[in-house]
Amino acid sequence: MSFIYIRENQVFIKNPDISDAEKTYLTVACAASAASISVADYSGFADNDYLVLGIYSKEKAEIVLVDDVAIDATITLDATDLPAYAHPANTQVIRMPYNQIKIWSAASEAACLALTTSDAVLATTNLQVDDEYTSYDDTTGSSTTWYKVAFYNSGATTYSDFSDPIQATGYKANSRGRLKGIIRSLFGDKYGKWVDETDLNNFFYQVETEVFDYRKKWSFLQTESTFTLTAGVHKYVLSTQLTDIKAPTKDYIENIWIGDNDPFAYNDRKEFDSLLEGAQWTTLSAAILTNATTVYLTDGSKLNDSGTCYINGDDIAYTDITTNTMTAGAGEVDADHASGSEVWQSTELDEPTDCTVWGSDLFVYPCPDDSYITSVNYYKKGVPMDSDNDVSEIPASVSLLVSGVLALCFQAKGDNVQYKEKRAEFLTGLKEMSYKEKLGQGQSLTPSDEEGYKEWEDYTDFDKGSLKLIRNRYRSS
Repeated sequence: MSFIYIRENQVFIKNPDISDAEKTYLTVACAASAASISVADYSGFADNDYLVLGIYSKEKAEIVLVDDVAIDATITLDATDLPAYAHPANTQVIRMPYNQIKIWSAASEAACLALTTSDAVLATTNLQVDDEYTSYDDTTGSSTTWYKVAFYNSGATTYSDFSDPIQATGYKANSRGRLKGIIRSLFGDKYGKWVDETDLNNFFYQVETEVFDYRKKWSFLQTESTFTLTAGVHKYVLSTQLTDIKAPTKDYIENIWIGDNDPFAYNDRKEFDSLLEGAQWTTLSAAILTNATTVYLTDGSKLNDSGTCYINGDDIAYTDITTNTMTAGAGEVDADHASGSEVWQSTELDEPTDCTVWGSDLFVYPCPDDSYITSVNYYKKGVPMDSDNDVSEIPASVSLLVSGVLALCFQAKGDNVQYKEKRAEFLTGLKEMSYKEKLGQGQSLTPSDEEGYKEWEDYTDFDKGSLKLIRNRYRSS
């Protein structure tokens, strides 16, 4: 919502952007405490509007309140909000959506995030429109205090969106909030005259996304998680971090394994289906409860007319299937089973050793006979920063992101010389980071036939993507 910085528990909030607000000018000079003002154009103004008289963010700019139901070229002002200064003819008049700032505080970031407009505020302060920022000094706060703010219209009792929370010590190193301060300083646009907060946030998103998309697999996005295989279930939804990546999901998975076992053998879909040859399975079309004798199937033709089936490890003997309705023996269903549960037949349940990935789903074989804690090592999707407190997942993000975002700032300003310089700086940094990734992923040290020597094999992409083998011998000391 707003750009905030903090220094020793003094909170500075950048005043609202009103560059697109309704505006006019005084046709007649107004004195201090004048009960009304005369304007060139009153269309777009209404009763209970707040107006800024003077040059926004400059000395003697101030807020007044309209109290005029039948508004015309002479606007009556509320007696409680009359001008404190005299203003000459041709002074700018701008409609202001807010007149105050409300400030909340909490002992932690999570607690600060949870605060709503119905919670008690730390302070309410009037907008200081004769400056770029409105400030508030919290004399009772400490270095661990967190703050967030919202603009407020005390007449209409309406709020803006909340700002991101910020700690008394300021934004974390490499956070978007800290990087934005660096950008504004280097760009020479401390108060956002050329690039507003929304643009700057979008520029960070654009640059981070470009970095994430530059390589299919960045080492800093490699992660590991665990999940549980369930008896009788061979299909699992993969992590949501994998479901919206651009390339096939399987390309981002390194290994999947159970406990200390060797990784699963990966099969393409055709190979995997051949492993299931002879197995029969469908799913429940409705949930069933313990001791149920009627079982509803998605496709009863997939199973034998009578026999035994397995549902989540529950062996169930049944006497008949009519269309998609199974008749189970009394007492055969030993547990509740949810709709969609897999129903198996003519296959052995065992500890899985093979897998495949289809879309966003993982399939394992054999179908598990028990619960197994399973680990998956994969490259997750990069997530751009979403708040000023977020720290980028990209290592060395200060130099890389600053040059990338600065390039877009200069482009927005129309400075093509600086844009090209910073864009080239960003691309060079991105290529160097990618090159180091290649060296790290393709490097190995192996013994040489010659005593005192080692051989370094480095597989790196060169010359339009062709793979070259570089052999470099050097003496070890």
